[in-house]
This record gives sequence, structure tokens and C-alpha cells, in this order.
Amino acid sequence: MDTDTKVLDENIVAQFSTQQINTYFSLYLKNANAIIDNLQSDLDSNNIEAIRQRAHKLKGSSMVVGAMAMKNLAQEIEEAAKEKRPIEGEKLTQLKDSFQKLTDVLQQRYNLTYQRGA
Repeated sequence: MDTDTKVLDENIVAQFSTQQINTYFSLYLKNANAIIDNLQSDLDSNNIEAIRQRAHKLKGSSMVVGAMAMKNLAQEIEEAAKEKRPIEGEKLTQLKDSFQKLTDVLQQRYNLTYQRGA
């Protein structure tokens, strides 16, 4: 993954009100967490089409909220699935790490908390 990729594009976030940030990111984090968990299951069962669909959904929602590192990783996973290339477990690990970094940034900058499984 490109280490210069922003975890969060502040230019996109700046377009949202505080209420929108709370609403959008609460929903985004809940959905992204579920998608990541499901991607792991899909990877374990080698369900390439489900991986492609979930990665596509995550890519789009990440782009909307400005979670650029998540968007880029989801796009890499989607393209690999689309081309029927093996999806490295490392990509999913990077996605999980990026998700954690994003939740940390949202906590620090916007005081937005997210608990896994909440």
C-alpha cells in the first residue's frame, strides 16, 4: 500500500457538518467493520464473487466519507477478485490496520468513538 495515502481526506470531511460527521462515520464504521468481518469469511471459503461485491461496496462508501486508505485497499481487493487473482491475506490485514487507524483519527480529531461489535 502507498504509505502516502491519507487515512482520512480532510477536504472531503470539511464538507460535512458536525452532525453529519457523527451520523455518517458512525454508520460507515459499523458497516465497514461488518464488511471486513465478512471479507474474512469469504476469503476463508474462497468466495471470490462475494469478495468482489463486498470490496466494491466498501470502496464506494470509503470514497464518500474520505477514508482514502480504506478505499484504495478495497479497490485493490476488488480488482484482484474481478481478475480472479489470488487475494493475499496480507491485504485483509492491511485493511483491518487501516480501519483501526481511521477509528483512531476519528477519535482524536472528532471525538467519535467506535467499539467493535457495538
